[in-house]
Amino acid sequence: MALSSLLTLIPVLALSPPQPAGEAAAVATTPADAPAAALDGLYPLWEQTATLQAPGAVQIGYGHAAVGLGPVQLGTQPILDLHGTLNLQAKVALLRRPRFGLALVVGGYHVPTEAESRTVGNLDPTGFANPYAPVWLFPVSLVKTLRLGTRAAVHWTSTALLSRSPDPQLRSLTGGQTLLLELFASAHWAARAHGGVEGWPVAPQAHAGLSFGYRASHLYGAAGVARRFTFDGEAANMVLLDGGLLFP
Repeated sequence: MALSSLLTLIPVLALSPPQPAGEAAAVATTPADAPAAALDGLYPLWEQTATLQAPGAVQIGYGHAAVGLGPVQLGTQPILDLHGTLNLQAKVALLRRPRFGLALVVGGYHVPTEAESRTVGNLDPTGFANPYAPVWLFPVSLVKTLRLGTRAAVHWTSTALLSRSPDPQLRSLTGGQTLLLELFASAHWAARAHGGVEGWPVAPQAHAGLSFGYRASHLYGAAGVARRFTFDGEAANMVLLDGGLLFP
């Protein structure tokens, strides 16, 4: 069984676009005249941000649900839960400055046996197959968010992914680096470029994509496309999608 399939088994789902001034507390000490940076990445497992929900704020979306608890944010990915992949994530703010944020993101995903039977078309173009055993995934990410003036922000994520399973072929420790560049058109609209290399050294692959996001006081949405390819010449398209409600 190819280990490369494991690295893309989570559907490409969540992204939270920039938030208005009423939710500026989600990014401590962010300049008041700047659009708030995204709360989540759209590319699964490997792409994160150092931005947290404000204390007491709640996000309920297609790809992400989270609650802010001061310097800690707890969340899950609802679409994965609905398909049987139970998961939980915790994001901890390590450093928050006007132009720079540093956060640690840890998660756990329980992928059931025969996960390939739960795909949703191009939202889950993984080719993953685990017909005989479940898989546990434990990603640990160090995330750096840097604001470039009031019109741009960069999110750099360094991730180690531990995979455990009764099937020896699905056990691995891999790493990855991703970049998410945000260009703010206004306080509500943003364009985002996605890129990175992940799965090293077991089955390295790369991705590149483009998405657009909108965020109002109580509603957000994001959509885009990405191309995932291995260094052996294999490639697949993916749909990037998220949306939901915000309760500041």
